[in-house]
Amino acid sequence: MNTNKKWSVKKIFCGVIITLAIFTTLPSNAQYSINGRWNIKAHYSAYNNIGLSYNESSSPVFQCEVNYGVLNFLEVGLYGGNGRIKTEEIFSIENDFSYSGGGRANALFYGLNANIHLLPFIIKAEKFRFDIYLSGKMGGLYYLTKENIYPAPGHVFDYGFYAGSAFYLGQHWGIFGEYGFGNHAKYRVGLSFKF
Repeated sequence: MNTNKKWSVKKIFCGVIITLAIFTTLPSNAQYSINGRWNIKAHYSAYNNIGLSYNESSSPVFQCEVNYGVLNFLEVGLYGGNGRIKTEEIFSIENDFSYSGGGRANALFYGLNANIHLLPFIIKAEKFRFDIYLSGKMGGLYYLTKENIYPAPGHVFDYGFYAGSAFYLGQHWGIFGEYGFGNHAKYRVGLSFKF
């Protein structure tokens, strides 16, 4: 990498940090109080190791979650969603199994989640446009496949722990992104609505 490219990356990084610092100090009409607040998120993530993952690197999954603030820094809630996975039919020929004929099937997602918001511990403000939080989820997915199809119908455990941030463009809506680790998904991006 030449010197000009290194300098450009440094400028972009510094610009992002300065922009975030400015936005976090600007007042807004967005309600920052967590306790008693409803939060609805619609998001996309790429799930690895579900379906025939050796043919596809990931499966697209769309989920929705509903959270309620039980403390000034804590939300708890439920999530659900759907994803399309790649499948194959299993044939048995003289006790030897082979796979043939690809297709698609749905996988249903469900579970519990919690968000711990960090800014209420360090900033005392009623209205804030930016949010930083830690998120955890635990649940599962159910393959809606038929007999003689791989993967077989049934439940699979699903969990994840993420660091997230949200920026509210309006009083009740914004965008968010989360990155972390889980047994299937490393990130989630989408829209957040709070009431």
